[in-house]
Amino acid sequence: MKAVQVTLEEDLLRELAADERVQRIGRSALLRELARDYLRRERERRIDEHGAKPAS
Repeated sequence: MKAVQVTLEEDLLRELAADERVQRIGRSALLRELARDYLRRERERRIDEHGAKPAS
């Protein structure tokens, strides 16, 4: 893994810090999960928009 720096609004950071799940898994794990979910949804959206690519 590689460390990255992320800037968040203070109120958002406070809400995250107060969240039970975030306290359990950590902010980094949550952000990794959200990034994976985003990329999966984007792939699905592109397939829906353009259709599945034919197999080679």
